[in-house]
Amino acid sequence: MSDPEGDRRTDIWAPRISPPAPNRSLLFFNGLGVAKRAVRGVFRGTHVMGHFMTRQFALFLLIGGGAAGLHWLARVVIDVFTGYLVALVLAYAVGISAGYILNALFVFSSNRERRAREILLFTSFNLSMLPVVLGVSWTLSELVFPTIPLTWHAREIAHAIGVITPVFANFLFHKFVTFGETSIRSQQ
Repeated sequence: MSDPEGDRRTDIWAPRISPPAPNRSLLFFNGLGVAKRAVRGVFRGTHVMGHFMTRQFALFLLIGGGAAGLHWLARVVIDVFTGYLVALVLAYAVGISAGYILNALFVFSSNRERRAREILLFTSFNLSMLPVVLGVSWTLSELVFPTIPLTWHAREIAHAIGVITPVFANFLFHKFVTFGETSIRSQQ
């Protein structure tokens, strides 16, 4: 059998090739408005690394460093009373609280009407990063550093590296999803 348009086969065994559906690049995120906005925001008109070469990212690092410092210090204090992993988790709550307050005040524009949503997103995302922080911290302090052998403040160094690990993902998520990049500060 032949096709009236030319030599293309039209029988049932011929592969059916259809043009790609429009706007299928975000198929995985259909129905997830938050993820769609994040992906579109990250890739909107700029190279991804361009988001990290801004005054806003520098301020995020400075503020995040302060929150991470409180997190780290709380872990050192709590570690006296509990085990290492329990101290990491409890101190994480201190870091999340300080991080939200400082970022809402100094880095991103917080909206009073959306505050509950912002806190929920900020907390949820940072809790999703807890396994990363725990995994990196524990792996370095318990498996890697003893083989080097690094004994001088091994847990403190491992915890600092663990806290720093998710910084780029944190910035992008909070910029485009948690706070929605609505302020003039976010364009600097």
